[in-house]
Amino acid sequence: MSPSKLHSYLQSALDGVFRQFPQFSVFANLTITIADTDYIPDICVYPKLAINFFEPDEIRMTNLPVMAVEIVSPTQTIQEVLDKFPIYFQAGIRSCWLVVPQTKT
Repeated sequence: MSPSKLHSYLQSALDGVFRQFPQFSVFANLTITIADTDYIPDICVYPKLAINFFEPDEIRMTNLPVMAVEIVSPTQTIQEVLDKFPIYFQAGIRSCWLVVPQTKT
């Protein structure tokens, strides 16, 4: 999957919107692990997390976000993205957003 210009723009814009809420921590392209499979939502929203640059970094998060945002790229089908949502919900992610730039939704 190669993100496009519109994809990148929307990801940055949504990231900025979510960062206005101090009770949340927002991450772009963070790898989350669900049942030994890695997923990389475009945006993950967590309850506020402490960030400590003196601790080892995490490559894969097993602590799942409360919200995942997926933005459809021209190299993906909407169905490919939608297929992830039941997995996200069953794992405990409470909200999933699907952003479709081509239809402005």
